Amino acid sequence: MLKHSQSVAILALSVAWCAALGQASMSVENNKPDKPITGLPFTADQRIRTVQHLANGITITKQMTGHIYRSSTGLERSEATLVTTDNAGKPPVTLAWIVDRTQHTVICLHVQSKFATVTHIPLNRTVTVGFLDFPQFLRPESLQPGKPETTDLGRRAYEGLEVAGKRVTRTTNSDQAGNDAPYQSTREQWVYPQLNLMVDEIERDPVDGERVVELTNIRTVEPDPDLFKIPEGTQMMDQP
Repeated sequence: MLKHSQSVAILALSVAWCAALGQASMSVENNKPDKPITGLPFTADQRIRTVQHLANGITITKQMTGHIYRSSTGLERSEATLVTTDNAGKPPVTLAWIVDRTQHTVICLHVQSKFATVTHIPLNRTVTVGFLDFPQFLRPESLQPGKPETTDLGRRAYEGLEVAGKRVTRTTNSDQAGNDAPYQSTREQWVYPQLNLMVDEIERDPVDGERVVELTNIRTVEPDPDLFKIPEGTQMMDQP
């Protein structure tokens, strides 16, 4: 049995964890077996930004910056720190996802508090993780409103690389989501085929606003193996 002080400590970690989870999210898709991408290691910096425009003219901007890694064996790590203008002097929150598609596990780590959740993914499902995601990002494709239409954007130069792009447009018809007129949402993605890596993504939605994910300083090198290990002293919790 846990002592009272231990229970309080775990509860405090859980509360802090739940507050931080608003910045990170995981989507699981059924009937799509997960496969690791092997033999294509890389490291890169990443920036995630969301912008919401309120009806009264106020703009709400959130931003996270960090790094993303993939090992030759297909292990993945994506980490980001919330950029804040809070004058209270609170330390920034850094979150990290560690995805092992071979072992079908996803670890979400709260770096400062050394608290982590471990999720075990069934064999017939695939997982996507991210930061500052819009609500519709968490829905499976089959449940998202509107029929998707895909446009090939061709190729362009990005960070000295040749990338291929596409745009997915969804039209939500009248009364489909309580709306009195149709509206469109778009997701533009640019992929570097040699690494099977999305390097630039722009989502625009009249309800949620705009979300941009950009990778920079992309290098085809093997990351430090310690990046995919859980730090000693981390409090672990299994999450269904």
